[in-house]
Amino acid sequence: MGKDNVLQIRARLLEQLKDDLTEDYTAAEYIPEEESGIPAGEVTVMFDTLGINSNDIFGEIFFLPDADDAAAVSYFECVLLISDTLDNADMPALSAECVKQNNASPAGYFYVDEENGRLLYKLGVPVSFDSEETAVYKEMNMAVGCALSIVDRSVDELIVLAEG
Repeated sequence: MGKDNVLQIRARLLEQLKDDLTEDYTAAEYIPEEESGIPAGEVTVMFDTLGINSNDIFGEIFFLPDADDAAAVSYFECVLLISDTLDNADMPALSAECVKQNNASPAGYFYVDEENGRLLYKLGVPVSFDSEETAVYKEMNMAVGCALSIVDRSVDELIVLAEG
């Protein structure tokens, strides 16, 4: 399958994901490659019901650029911004909690981006475009659901530590 064809399929699947997310979360948007700078574009979404406190978590969902044109596997990424301010964070406690959560997490990882003052959760999964589009889309949905499930269990405590 040619690179252009794969990018078209990815863009179509991301747009479909945006449409499905819009049904559950009002603020979902597909941003094409021309605006996002990411091959095939990305979906941005505001998840507004995570944790006991129904926290707002911003998500960016996209395919990583392939290492080369002959790549047999692509990587689908879900990046969730838990906090965009670490000014009042108890950094040792936050870092320790991220390690604790990462050890308990079945997939993905929590990450303190001190340089940009953010707390993130990232989950990347391999997908093969040799599969049917419906199978790839199912894998994408499972990855988003998994990321949300993992963050949902930990977000309240992490936000308290991140935002002081």
